[in-house]
Amino acid sequence: MPRSNLIIRHYQSYIKETLEENERTKNNKPMGLFAYFLFFCYIVFWGYVFWMPPLG
Repeated sequence: MPRSNLIIRHYQSYIKETLEENERTKNNKPMGLFAYFLFFCYIVFWGYVFWMPPLG
């Protein structure tokens, strides 16, 4: 059953890497309102691009 062992090792390494990543980023500060503001600007920009009358 080498395929089963390969998949088991893959998922074990995935879980290990995920837990390490969570520990490393646990103390990072969230973006908060700034992220919402950037997303709003993104929506407004593409809304302006697609709904403005064509040039020329």
